[in-house]
Amino acid sequence: MSKRFLQIFIVCIAVFAFASVSMAQSTYEVNIYGASAQYLFWHDMADDYLVNVQGCPIANISQAETSDGKHGITRGTNCGTNGDTWHIRYSSMASFDGIYACKGQVPPAEVGGQPTCSSVGPQYRSMADPNKVTFGSSANNPSTSLSCYLVDIGASDVAGDTFGQISHGQKKGHLGGGWVDRNVQAIDTTGMTYARPVVVPFGFFANTSLDPNVVTNLTRLQAVLIYSVNALTWDQFGTSYPAKDIIACLRHAGSGTHATLDAVIMRNDTWPLATYEDAGYVWFNDGSSDMMRCVDQNGGNSADSAAAIGYADADQLVGSSYANVYALDYQGASPSKSNITNGVYDFWSTQWCYNCTSNSAFNSLMSYASNPANLPASKAAYWATANEMKVEKTNDRAYPKFI
Repeated sequence: MSKRFLQIFIVCIAVFAFASVSMAQSTYEVNIYGASAQYLFWHDMADDYLVNVQGCPIANISQAETSDGKHGITRGTNCGTNGDTWHIRYSSMASFDGIYACKGQVPPAEVGGQPTCSSVGPQYRSMADPNKVTFGSSANNPSTSLSCYLVDIGASDVAGDTFGQISHGQKKGHLGGGWVDRNVQAIDTTGMTYARPVVVPFGFFANTSLDPNVVTNLTRLQAVLIYSVNALTWDQFGTSYPAKDIIACLRHAGSGTHATLDAVIMRNDTWPLATYEDAGYVWFNDGSSDMMRCVDQNGGNSADSAAAIGYADADQLVGSSYANVYALDYQGASPSKSNITNGVYDFWSTQWCYNCTSNSAFNSLMSYASNPANLPASKAAYWATANEMKVEKTNDRAYPKFI
């Protein structure tokens, strides 16, 4: 073999090897963990993002959720020019643990047990495993469908310094789940990188035993009296209300929804938030789905004698997922996108998405979520992007002001 031919042969092999590497299929992961109020949002956003940004064919998109409504995964295959595979996971626990996972810390406020993945590493949490779930189904995906994954994005509904709540009660309210004691104080997020693409809308929900034809609105004073356990029966508010016990369904401390209730509704006034479970009137719940089940099942009480009330992200699927629940207006206004962006409705927060691992998809995912045109149709009536807002809050406790 001549020297020149040998050189050409080597160059050809090098080019072929480079082409093989550049065309190799890859698997990409984005793991979002934390705020349960953002769970439904990312579940609806993930498939659109994979189709429109990562070039996954619509026919190759599949989703799965666990039966408890806390863990979801969206898979895209044959994506882009290389035929890559994408997994976007989203798991809801509570906002505080989204921040702690991102910081690579085990939350000190979690009494009675550590996150199941702490032995793997402090930045790992249980999330949906594509090799264990049945895609297109939720009923067939129990908690054993999870594995430990590195958290890429820590999701919180509030700033770290907005925490400062305490709760003592069952993990899943009237359904039990084991006793939980939480004292979640302000979390230092100094130096953490983040994006704040959208505004999280919150609302109040009641069991239909309260009567959606009669009771359609909740005032701030009523909310304060209920969630400080100063009001125990609905007819204390007048004869137009039913003579039934008030069942107050709350989230546990560490929830961004709960912290927003404290910051926006209770506002450190004379009557503070309840901190202890009372099986007759008060139930704490670990996630938004647990909260909504508490309202839907009336806290385990008869509809003849009691009516439950709770609070969660405003786009909850009442009527379909929760047949015995209806949405209440607050202060005479609904939690619509228009009312939130224009300063009519103030029970909302701007999300925090912390970049934990410098995941290569972080910027494109946040940019996609920031575009109003990309809001999923099922969310557009409630959720707004931050750049659509005509009002702003200087912090989670501040009243909105026009920009």
